[in-house]
Amino acid sequence: MERFEIEEIITQDKHGGLFRATDSQTGLHVAVLRFFPHGKNNDGLKPSEALAFMDASNVMTTITHPSLTPIIHAGIDPLDSIPYVAYEWREGTSLQDLLVSNTLEPSFVIDLIRLSIQVSGHVSESLGQDGLWIDTDLSSINLSSLDSDTAISFRLSPLRWIRSNRSISDTASLAEFVRKLMNWGTKKISDKETTGLGAWIAWLKLNPDANLAQSLESLVIMTRNAKAQSFGSQKPSLLTEKPRPSGKHHSDSKTTRNVLLCVIVPMTVACIVLFVVRKKKIASEPPPLVTQQEVQPSPTPTILPAPVNRKDQIAERSLELRKELENSATEAESELLRIKTEADARGGVFLPDDTPYARTLKAGHAFKLKGTLKRTGLSKSGNSLYFFFSSPFKQGQLRGVLYKKQFEGTFDIKTFDHLVGKTIILNGVIAKEPSMSPVLVKIMRISQISEE
Repeated sequence: MERFEIEEIITQDKHGGLFRATDSQTGLHVAVLRFFPHGKNNDGLKPSEALAFMDASNVMTTITHPSLTPIIHAGIDPLDSIPYVAYEWREGTSLQDLLVSNTLEPSFVIDLIRLSIQVSGHVSESLGQDGLWIDTDLSSINLSSLDSDTAISFRLSPLRWIRSNRSISDTASLAEFVRKLMNWGTKKISDKETTGLGAWIAWLKLNPDANLAQSLESLVIMTRNAKAQSFGSQKPSLLTEKPRPSGKHHSDSKTTRNVLLCVIVPMTVACIVLFVVRKKKIASEPPPLVTQQEVQPSPTPTILPAPVNRKDQIAERSLELRKELENSATEAESELLRIKTEADARGGVFLPDDTPYARTLKAGHAFKLKGTLKRTGLSKSGNSLYFFFSSPFKQGQLRGVLYKKQFEGTFDIKTFDHLVGKTIILNGVIAKEPSMSPVLVKIMRISQISEE
């Protein structure tokens, strides 16, 4: 923590604290998150957790994405073993602040969920582990300022880096995320409600082990009709003003509040994905008629710049961002098609970096993997033997694996020493483990390994 000079406390609660600080190495402002992994009055990270945290943070500091707030540095306070993360400082407004007096349109919630899954998928590629890596706390989701090129910024969730703290499944986290965005709380939601989000929550509950790709596919299918009906030929919207309480003595505050909503909200949310600000319709008297005398031009007219129609600006940018979101999914599909096409040209043989395609396959699916063997290694228990195709190991890359209980032959690491440095083909099946590199190619017998 010595690297960062704390200037201001942004928030502080039982989970930890968020601070505005200056990075002594760069002189730039950063947001430092110091969090309690086991609660405020409990100890910091255990040795095994600290190792997992630092391993993941070393990778996460290298991850970039337009909708992800970059991590500048991560570490553990030597005094109390409390972990901390320093993020790039970004101006803007949090979703939590925005929802104080507004509710989100279902169409925007759907797109926000899609974006959060896609960002997590991007992080998963780097970590080599499928998971919802973004922080779904609404206070951590930043709506950028008008001069920013990024509409929405997510933060990576530190607690999800520590495996022992991933007690809540990704599907449960997504369901809770939807409830917070829709302001549903804990009330029961019918799976027949019109947005399709209720049906998706029910699907998530029935499929607790679903991965990100499956969850995204289900979301698209279940909300497709709702989104088409919601948008139609109209421009997408984000906000609906919450109903105000009735009473005799709130007219002044009501007027002030309307003025603030007319000015501040459009400026705050101008760069958000897929929406325009929609104000609550309030009945009003028709405007007074303008007389001919009133519209006569001045003898010396003052030429003013044309007024900026902020709603049109918001709508145009929202539609552009919607197109970018759809293009992102198309690019991912194109990448999978490219990998498969090139593998087919090699006779159905995949390469170590073809992990994205391997992730789409179920465990037990036949798979051929070709690469230059860099080294072999045993698991801590000694019951798994791994084939590495990079040294040092490249996170997320495919590996070969032999399980002692399933391998038909002599299970001895020295048996494969002569293969190191040679190009080999593993003709096995897909296997998945709950580790930092869960996609592997399992070999059952020595005949499934061949040299090229």
